[in-house]
Amino acid sequence: MGYLKRKKRVVPDWPVNIIQDDREKKPWKLNPRHFKVHVRRLEVGDYTFPTFEKTIAIEKKSGIKELVTNLGGRYRPTFKKFLNKMEAYPFRIIIVEDDLSNVEKVVRKMRTMLEPYSVYFWLSKILVVHKIPVIFVGKGRIKNQMVDELLVQIVTQAINGDL
Repeated sequence: MGYLKRKKRVVPDWPVNIIQDDREKKPWKLNPRHFKVHVRRLEVGDYTFPTFEKTIAIEKKSGIKELVTNLGGRYRPTFKKFLNKMEAYPFRIIIVEDDLSNVEKVVRKMRTMLEPYSVYFWLSKILVVHKIPVIFVGKGRIKNQMVDELLVQIVTQAINGDL
């Protein structure tokens, strides 16, 4: 009955090292009990973990405004190239520090040519075509908790070979 045995889970030794891209302007304030941040240039994304640099790409967007700017006409070609590069990583994710419900308000305030439905279209395309999940983690203290928990889950799964 060996096939019913569960694989023993490896629990990371905390704090875990995490690499932050040196171009990140507004870095996350990560829980120091969980993460020790090292800053250096990354090829793709804003965060990853040592030994998983070619496996994990975590892109941070500081809000819907940054996402809409990337999706807008002028920056769209660069963002599409970025999405294509990100596809090479077995585990990739975009984490947006905002609530999805704020899309319409932010788009209207920006006075962009992009309509709210275009943002929803692009979010769907990023998921379906590029197979990159986009997670909205809210703002404030809840954001910090969500980001910390997501990163804990990602590194734990990576260490256990579950990504």
